Amino acid sequence: MSSNKVTLKLIASFAKAMTSCSTSQVLALLIMPLLLTLAMAMVMVNPLRKNTHE
Repeated sequence: MSSNKVTLKLIASFAKAMTSCSTSQVLALLIMPLLLTLAMAMVMVNPLRKNTHE
């Protein structure tokens, strides 16, 4: 859960930076899908790590 909060903070700070510049908005459109895929990957990997430790 803590990792999810960290990603949310990163997304929030990134959103604030995005609103300041128009160029960063274009970058955001390119980066947001990557962040979403990374978040999904972490969610999928976490249960696997728990299983390996057990």
